[in-house]
Amino acid sequence: MFDDTYEHEAWNDTDSDRVVLFLDIIRPLRPPVSWINSLILAAVQRSPIITSARAQHVRREAAFTAAWNDATDQSSTRHDPPQPHRPVGYTTSRRNNV
Repeated sequence: MFDDTYEHEAWNDTDSDRVVLFLDIIRPLRPPVSWINSLILAAVQRSPIITSARAQHVRREAAFTAAWNDATDQSSTRHDPPQPHRPVGYTTSRRNNV
């Protein structure tokens, strides 16, 4: 886990992909700093890199579900794929995910 309150660097010197999960832990701040933090978080959620990553995640999850269902259709018992954990308030609808 990276704490962005401390300056740090990270790099990938391998030939394989590196996956990093970014979490924003909302700390209790007093107004007006809490308002500024909320505005920054809302702007980041609407940024092109986040919206495209979210769309790519939805596409990959749909492809996984389709592949899972194709594989289980060949057997006598159909099973739903494991469902990913969704954070509280997470939706795939951009309008509701503020």
